[in-house]
Amino acid sequence: MHSSVTSHRILARPDEPLPEVAFRQTTSVLPDLIHLSAIPGQQEAAPPRLTLLAAYGELMDKAPEYRARYLAILAELERLEPENALVQASLGRKALLEGNASEAAVHLSRSLKLGAPQATTYADLAEAQVKLGQNSEAIASLEKAVDLDPFNAVFQKKLVLRFIEMKDYAQAGAALKRYVETFPQDSFMRQMLHRANFREQQK
Repeated sequence: MHSSVTSHRILARPDEPLPEVAFRQTTSVLPDLIHLSAIPGQQEAAPPRLTLLAAYGELMDKAPEYRARYLAILAELERLEPENALVQASLGRKALLEGNASEAAVHLSRSLKLGAPQATTYADLAEAQVKLGQNSEAIASLEKAVDLDPFNAVFQKKLVLRFIEMKDYAQAGAALKRYVETFPQDSFMRQMLHRANFREQQK
């Protein structure tokens, strides 16, 4: 199947084999990624390093084998473009993975000052702040993440959890209601909201 709107080929079924052109690409450009919209027979320039950093950053959460490539590109960009917002956000995520919350918070806060605020950066900052015991600040960061990406279920669930951990049940209830309104298909969270409303009525 081909998409004329986005001008790239997409698979009709998950088990459909990749197009033959995918196996005729120059491996020196993308040794572990397949460019499905590549022009056959045309030599391609390597994608920008920042583009690769973003791509590997998204892939490594579900496919850890991409983490080494992500870290290698990040180390290179840390030297070449240290004042780039994506580079600083990526250094923050790396610090989180290494368990260094203080360093992560520094990089993530710097990233938010350097470029347009990103929801994932605020969410990562909230994680670092929780580890540092800065719970009120973590809630504020998560609220900004949700405002920037209101259809991200993970961010909204984390916000509900933070309010519960702070014993701010009124705000937790409001956040839970917002979640259920946005994601009504989540039966587990709907049941949580129903139980919370029932307890409130019994008071």
